Amino acid sequence: MSFGAIHDETRNRVRELRMAPTSGRPSLFRLSLRYSVPLKSPVNALLCPSMAFTPWTSTTVHRTRPRRRHCAPFPETIMDAITLLKSDHQTLRSLLGDLEKSTTRGVKTRKELLARIEANLKAHTSIEEEIFYPAFREAGRKADDDKMYFEALEEHHAAGDLVLPDLLGTDPQSEKFSGRAKVLKELVEHHADEEEKEMFPRAKKLLTKEELGDLGARMQERKTKLLARQ
Repeated sequence: MSFGAIHDETRNRVRELRMAPTSGRPSLFRLSLRYSVPLKSPVNALLCPSMAFTPWTSTTVHRTRPRRRHCAPFPETIMDAITLLKSDHQTLRSLLGDLEKSTTRGVKTRKELLARIEANLKAHTSIEEEIFYPAFREAGRKADDDKMYFEALEEHHAAGDLVLPDLLGTDPQSEKFSGRAKVLKELVEHHADEEEKEMFPRAKKLLTKEELGDLGARMQERKTKLLARQ
């Protein structure tokens, strides 16, 4: 094909593309013309003036309507039961530490921290009492296993049913609030330390990795629902 024919065909194709109606086009419309022409070619001068001094050039003309991209969310990481409970412990330690450091002037901060502590503490104790503790007790073979089970329940009762309600009903501007916040922190930390040093290592011996993984998935699902209600 002569250079003149290439020139005419190129102009006609570009004109058709520009004048084509927008309706009825496919979601991706692409025109691709590839050719190689010498230095003095009229096609080179028309479509690629910046390359006028290139001896030979290969050019592609595209007109593309970009595609929409939908990014899938990252899958949620499922932790085993013990990893999940330790993570909860760390969250509560941090929140209670911040509450203890707060002052009577930080009323808004105290209220916000206490609301987060209440939500996380209730969700944590619920998934332990509903899912983890029953599985631990069922797998237990010694009297000490039952002892750990009942002690844990009593510590939940002391922190969640006695001290926390008192703290919720205390004026955040008072020194009494500071004292009760410290008591709650000590109770929760004592309970978490005992579980991590005694109950959790024992649970790893009584339950398989698959069982702990299944418990973790169930607990995470239950926790998500409980926190969504807050």
